[in-house]
Amino acid sequence: MSDQEEKILSAAKGWEVPESRSKEEIWDALEKQIQESDDSKNFSRVSFKWLVAASIVLMAFGLVFLLFFQSTTVETGIAEVRSVELPDGSRVVLNANSRLGYVASSFERNRQLDFSGEAYFEIEPGAAFTVYLDGVEVTVLGTTFNIYARNETKEVKCMTGKVQVSDTNSSVILESGLSISTSKGKLEEVASNFEISNAISWQEGKFLFTNAPLSRVVKELEIQYGVTVQADGLEGRYYSGYFDNTNLEKAVKKVFSPMGYSYEISDKKILIK
Repeated sequence: MSDQEEKILSAAKGWEVPESRSKEEIWDALEKQIQESDDSKNFSRVSFKWLVAASIVLMAFGLVFLLFFQSTTVETGIAEVRSVELPDGSRVVLNANSRLGYVASSFERNRQLDFSGEAYFEIEPGAAFTVYLDGVEVTVLGTTFNIYARNETKEVKCMTGKVQVSDTNSSVILESGLSISTSKGKLEEVASNFEISNAISWQEGKFLFTNAPLSRVVKELEIQYGVTVQADGLEGRYYSGYFDNTNLEKAVKKVFSPMGYSYEISDKKILIK
């Protein structure tokens, strides 16, 4: 049986022939039904082809987006210090429990990155370089500086060159040897005369503090040793001294014993009394 005969039989199934029509009218009606069936199948085939083509195009655009706009993220763990070279040749040294993110494909044209934690930055001269710190922006052209940005505390120390630090309400330019921090989300007054070697001693595993809130010292202990410190009554207490990240018990003793606290260390928990 030919294809044409099969189409006629298929179209004729369940089709009742009106008695009042002539043979010519009946034949014309049958041919029309066959044609409508063929058109419907052809439309379905064309629609399916267009759907496949559109899917391929969308997948291609998605791949291009991932390749050119995907953010590169660098993170450090407990007691880890890591040096990262950015696409423009700038260098960032990350302290433990820190994170930075940037778009590598466009970074040399648009030098911007998101950051949290603590890091030392050596910026190559060029277009403006901006670091975003959750409500605070640090912008430079070519300089070296240190950023501390953990929880609500933000602090920027300028080693060389100039650094512009901005929040939503104000902007301050720091020169070499000047620093600034935030309090309740707002920039405080500019401070000066910090020791550059002390500001970046964390790169060698040593953590120096001058009249620092004791809560900040405790936070650094937790980050460097992966422990939890339980303590009450730390508000209003300040610490000057140092510890390193090679021996937990020695570090805890250096911080708390001079301040009149006793302590207990159990596994990864430290109870301060």
